[in-house]
Amino acid sequence: MIDILYVNYNSSNVLIQSISSIINSKDNYQKKIFIWDNNSKDNVDKIKKIFPDVVLFKSTKNLGFAKGINRLLKYTRSTYQVILNPDTLITNDFLGKSVAYLEANQQVGILGPKILNVDGTIQGSARSFPTPLTSLFGRNSPITKLFPNNSITAKNILTAKNGIKNPTVVDWVSGACMVVRKEAILSIGGFDERFFLYWEDADLCKRIKMTGWDVVYFPESQVVHYVGESSNTRPIFANYQFHKSCHQLFEKHANWPLSAISPVAGIALMLRFVISIIFNWSNRVLNRLNKIQVKKSCRNKTKKNKIRVLRVISRMNIGGPSIHVKNLIENIDSNKFESKLITGTISPSEGDMEYIANFKKYTKIYIPELQREINLKKDFIAFIKVLREIIRFDPHIIHSHTSKAGTVSRLSVFIYNIIRNKKAIVVHTFHGNILDGYFNRFKSFLFLLIEKLLAIVTDCIIAISESQKWELSSIYKVCNPKKIKTIKLGFDLNKFLNISKYKGALRKKLGLSNDTIIIGIIGRIVPIKNHKMLIDSAKLFLDNFKNTKILFLLVGDGELRSFLEDYVANCGIKDHVLFYGWERNIPLIYADLDILALTSLNEGTPVSIIEAMATKIPVITTGVGGVKDLLGKFDIEQPNPSDFKICERGILCPTENPCSFYRALQYMIDSGYLSDKCRFERARNYVVNNYSVDRLIKDMELLYEDLLAERN
Repeated sequence: MIDILYVNYNSSNVLIQSISSIINSKDNYQKKIFIWDNNSKDNVDKIKKIFPDVVLFKSTKNLGFAKGINRLLKYTRSTYQVILNPDTLITNDFLGKSVAYLEANQQVGILGPKILNVDGTIQGSARSFPTPLTSLFGRNSPITKLFPNNSITAKNILTAKNGIKNPTVVDWVSGACMVVRKEAILSIGGFDERFFLYWEDADLCKRIKMTGWDVVYFPESQVVHYVGESSNTRPIFANYQFHKSCHQLFEKHANWPLSAISPVAGIALMLRFVISIIFNWSNRVLNRLNKIQVKKSCRNKTKKNKIRVLRVISRMNIGGPSIHVKNLIENIDSNKFESKLITGTISPSEGDMEYIANFKKYTKIYIPELQREINLKKDFIAFIKVLREIIRFDPHIIHSHTSKAGTVSRLSVFIYNIIRNKKAIVVHTFHGNILDGYFNRFKSFLFLLIEKLLAIVTDCIIAISESQKWELSSIYKVCNPKKIKTIKLGFDLNKFLNISKYKGALRKKLGLSNDTIIIGIIGRIVPIKNHKMLIDSAKLFLDNFKNTKILFLLVGDGELRSFLEDYVANCGIKDHVLFYGWERNIPLIYADLDILALTSLNEGTPVSIIEAMATKIPVITTGVGGVKDLLGKFDIEQPNPSDFKICERGILCPTENPCSFYRALQYMIDSGYLSDKCRFERARNYVVNNYSVDRLIKDMELLYEDLLAERN
């Protein structure tokens, strides 16, 4: 058993991510998670709803970090305590490596891991005990920024320039993450509660070392630290506490003759605090004014000349990316923007969506070698042709969609900017990603490496949901989160808002009675969509409810159709599963659906869920990608908290778990869930308000103009 201790203050969202990293870590330890909440105002109770086993204590006032940890220590039972900031993510086998080292080195009282920034750089988490010079040559001081390689900083911040490769005894380690032997921390009475915030970690390490324990920096274990999520909510207060605690540390541990200058040190730190506030405030104001001035200048110039945007997508197959691209090209302001589209070849098993696009003459450029499948010869030809079109069009912005188009076009722009001495802006939208669920571990690693390299030459990466942004920046670490902008998809949902004219047409076509329950899944029949899970769930349902009139309708086509048709036959449920094929008039399908299902292993923001919500169709889905953003918060009341989750706008199931999916279907049908009209009306209002074409166009035009302003 390992105890995990958090002190939280208005950081509940990042704390949820941190707890998830612990629960999902690959080790064999049982974890008991304790949280002391310092009167947060950001709905900390949602943590308990998501993680029922967490022990949450809610204070009526902000007691600070030291008091919070000390109160939690009274309830812990394990030998080792992991003290974590809410804005940290542990890496795989963090606990295993840390505990193994502590077990083998009984003299170690505190272990501090290697702490990384979100961009992969190393934080200065292992340090020498502070001296008066630390205030001048600290981690974030102006002098250190001007002279990063100075010897004083190197002696103070021991991890500078990747200086420590092996476990090393140090003076102190950062409290953002430390593994503490309980015997050691109790021997000194825990943290000194006079430290409200900051420097309590340095004091703790100092006192533990004085009693004979070692403090070790252990770079083999790693965590990612976002830095300042709690303090950013009240920056001036946090800055004041930093300087106050610094003086407290000086007073407590300074020996003669330094102790004699304590009053002078206090005045100096107060002046430093005032100067830092003025400096930070002035810097923010100047940056804001400069951005406003540059943007105004850029927009005045671009009023005279249209902004040329070259859009690249691998193929216009049936799916969200094609609809997204079509909406952008057809609705973007033609008085300000001139658009062209490069597109490629659709696979034989994919549905063609060219019929939805009414592009003007010369808008679309077709490159047959640009395709989904990897073919080095065709890919090279596509690269050359895309580069040729870039040179011809001379765009201000190249915006790619889908993985293959993103790779080919970004390489082409990189070469173009070098050979033509240009500064064309590169934008790429992740509609989903191929980093998980598509390939084996080696290929996934290779594609992730490619994405990280391409991100270097990309000015802006667009995520279509906040969940996807978090995955790209925190899980896959494709790039710095500052480079990622979230812009939701946008659709013309009007045709889904009144589909009563189609009611009964599908049932009549299929010869189904009105009391037959139709559960539909809409999309490509390919491995990543995991239709097999729906079929397995269907078999479980039919085995237990043989007399229920029900049809599982698979709308779409793809490479797995023949295999799944045989699989359905072998399962003995052929009479209850129908492979429908593609349907252009998709409202016809939704008009008679009772439930929309989605079983994908990986998604961006699924169009079928948005369309189903617009038509007030109940949704049951796996919780991948941006799906969780669509479905909203968990309901307070759950029929089985450890199983599927009832959300604001649908039901969420774990991936690759047909038993859970079956139980969720059973719940929907038997519990009266399908008659909850108010829930489905709220779902419709949500997608109408958040996924409109007008909002998409406004967001994209503003992004393009801002990127040009920053470039100029």
